Amino acid sequence: MIDGSASKHRLKLFVTSVSFVLLVASAGARGAAPAGESWQQHTVLLAFHNLPKRYTCDQLRRRVGDVLLHLGVRSDVQVTASRCEPMLGVAARSPRVRVRFFAPAPGGTAGTREVRIEPGAPASIDATDCALVRQMLPSLPGKVLGYRLACRAPSTARPAFTVTVRAVFPGGVPLQAEAGSPRG
Repeated sequence: MIDGSASKHRLKLFVTSVSFVLLVASAGARGAAPAGESWQQHTVLLAFHNLPKRYTCDQLRRRVGDVLLHLGVRSDVQVTASRCEPMLGVAARSPRVRVRFFAPAPGGTAGTREVRIEPGAPASIDATDCALVRQMLPSLPGKVLGYRLACRAPSTARPAFTVTVRAVFPGGVPLQAEAGSPRG
């Protein structure tokens, strides 16, 4: 005969094991690529310096994530912002953002497309985000083809700034709806 406490312990162990297997399986399903697609994982630390305006952590997460999504990364992008808390005062103008994302691997069914980053593309980026975009430039996935980032002087040009990137998209088309597609 089996002791009652030993039986309860085995049942807890079984339930915990099954829960763990289901958790791992569901995480794998969320990150699974469509058949025929190949993705490369990237982890980037963005250390912004002396931004002309203070962003909340939520604003940074949204803007950085939206720019990456605009450039064709997989929708499970993870953005963690720090040093953006209001109590930091001036130091909050030099936040840190850690980003983990998957970008399509060149080749296979992936193709390239020229994408512009400018106020309104993506929607969360506005004319006051020039310095933010400038400091993101070296970390953008894809090849930067050109840019106009005169962030200090008041801009009379429309749009206020622009960056053009040759980005890799699965199957050669953006993952977002047409509203998020680049303007040409």
